[in-house]
Amino acid sequence: MQGVISKDEFSKTLKLMKKLTGIDDISMELIQNVSTEIQNELFKLVNDIYTTEEITEDFIKSL
Repeated sequence: MQGVISKDEFSKTLKLMKKLTGIDDISMELIQNVSTEIQNELFKLVNDIYTTEEITEDFIKSL
């Protein structure tokens, strides 16, 4: 799937992110090492947010 954000750009960004933990206690290290299937779902979510410009309250809190 290619969205507004390219898959390559998304993958590179994940690799560059620091070891942070949000309010949900999910670390970037965990996100960086999940299965390809889960990363693809996250990629779709990020593209949906980018194209619709709508972010859920829960997602905002986790940032």
